[in-house]
Parts: sequence; C-alpha cells; structure tokens
Amino acid sequence: MRRLLAPLGLLGVLLPAAAGHSTVLFDWDLSELTRRADLIVIAKVIGKRSFAAENTIMTSTRLRVERVISGSEASEIEVLQLGGQLGARIVDVPGDAELRDGEHYLLFTAQPSGQPYRSLVGMSLGALQVKGEELTQTVDVPLFGGGGELLPAPGVRIRSLSEVIRVIERSRR
Repeated sequence: MRRLLAPLGLLGVLLPAAAGHSTVLFDWDLSELTRRADLIVIAKVIGKRSFAAENTIMTSTRLRVERVISGSEASEIEVLQLGGQLGARIVDVPGDAELRDGEHYLLFTAQPSGQPYRSLVGMSLGALQVKGEELTQTVDVPLFGGGGELLPAPGVRIRSLSEVIRVIERSRR
C-alpha cells in the first residue's frame, strides 16, 4: 500500500500553511497544469468507491471519457484521491476536488509510473466542472504564489470551455 500512496504524495502540491494544519496549493495557471498533465479530458463520473488504505481512506472514481483534449485516447479512466467516507468515518482533504456522480468535468491528470490509476494535477486546480460552455472551478484553500507570497483562496472561478481549450492547445505547442 505504501507504493500506492507514495506517487500521490509526489503529485500533490501540499504545503504547510502558516497557521494551523491547512492545505496550500501552488498557484498553477492553465499552462502549468497542461505542462504537468499527460492526459486532459472531458469525462463523466460513472462510479465511486472508497476503501481503507493504511491508516486513511482513499476514493477511486471511474469516469467515462467523452472527449480527449490532450494525450492518448481513452474510453474510461480511474482517478485515485486521498479521502472519502467509509461508514461514519470521513477523511476530508481540503483543497482537493470532489468529483460527484453523474457530473461532467474537464480534468488535468497524470498517471504515476507503473500504476493503473490517474491523479488530478494540482488537486482542485485540475478539475473544472462542465455545464455546457461554462467551466466552474472551486479552489477553497490559499495559493502559494510564484513570488513566495501566500494568496487568499480564490473560491469559485468561472471560465468558458473554448477559452480553456485555446490555452491548452497553445501550451502544448
């Protein structure tokens, strides 16, 4: 199980916050997310399963790929995240995305070497909910700016799908 958790730790962008036990994400823009992702897709959540892993809970989310924006063709992917619920026990990971059953997302993902699952690049930064042409991203933790400054949590960001795809395509050149 340690081999399962180790790649997630490398992909996570957690930093200790100045106060308390919080999460801080690097302030990665769409170009940086694109650079770090090996597969960018629009996909629909078709199933979730939480399970015990060492002393925590992990959640595996299955998604049906509806469109590959960048990367190799795939019909279905599995995203593995730290946290979830097993009975009355809940492990919440501030700063990570909650992928809800039946919802559509544009996801920036990376596959750890030798693993069958994928991880979100940048936690909640790498998951944008799709509703028609509108993308909604919720980032509820502070960001660590490129100049070393601590930035406030941006909250809900709304972008257009066509704008995000243009940035991804420019960044892949």
